[in-house]
Amino acid sequence: MYAWGFCLPFALLAVTLERFLNRKRLFSRRMNMVQRIAGILLAISGVLIFFELIG
Repeated sequence: MYAWGFCLPFALLAVTLERFLNRKRLFSRRMNMVQRIAGILLAISGVLIFFELIG
């Protein structure tokens, strides 16, 4: 039981780590686009708050 309790978290990590890394690679390819969209939304919301149109 000790061996199973010690081994199981590492086995689960090994199985899920590959999926996580694949998704991370896909996301990092689109990171420039995500950053630009987030920056634009932040600027728009800042202007709207400045002119008291929201908030």
